[in-house]
Amino acid sequence: MSKTGKNIWKIVKIVLIAALAAAVLFIGLVLFLLLRGLTQDRATNDLGEYGKNLDAVYQAADYMPSLDDCSSYTAAAVSFRQHESMFPHEGVMLLLRYDKAGFEEQLRIIEDKYRFYDGENAYLQDIDASVNGYSFRVADLGFPASWCVHQCLLIGLNSDTNSIVYAYYYDSEVDYIEDLDQNIREYFYFPKEWEGTTKRTYLL
Repeated sequence: MSKTGKNIWKIVKIVLIAALAAAVLFIGLVLFLLLRGLTQDRATNDLGEYGKNLDAVYQAADYMPSLDDCSSYTAAAVSFRQHESMFPHEGVMLLLRYDKAGFEEQLRIIEDKYRFYDGENAYLQDIDASVNGYSFRVADLGFPASWCVHQCLLIGLNSDTNSIVYAYYYDSEVDYIEDLDQNIREYFYFPKEWEGTTKRTYLL
């Protein structure tokens, strides 16, 4: 092979190696994005968005309260988290603030309307948590033990601010809940500020 031919072959090999390296990096990036996924968070004081958020999460409207069920609140906000990946999941949250009398009335309604897990099982290994000042419990929606972690309704109470959070997520891939605190932070968007809901902007 001539000297010119050898030089051309070296250039071809360099180009092929570079192309292969680029392809490997691209495939790795695609796999990384597929596994890690992309998370979309949004929060608003516009309660007109609440129905849209419920429609976006599988059967959320069947288990989250309607606004008519939560009358007399003095401030309200909603948030939504959508995680797109090979293992997608969505969560919707409704925050309501009351005066003292309205809060106590809602506590009575909650105790009458909902049943809560009072013991752990193989799938639901943690049934209460404290997140951002709210004490959360897991509502018993009547599912078999193996399914209660896939569709989960949590209710959080903050007696210092007379506030209630209803939070629901759907994830068909989760196997069990070992740490409810971590679970809440993963599935729900807790914005630090919700402007305009009350004089205090830090609600959660």
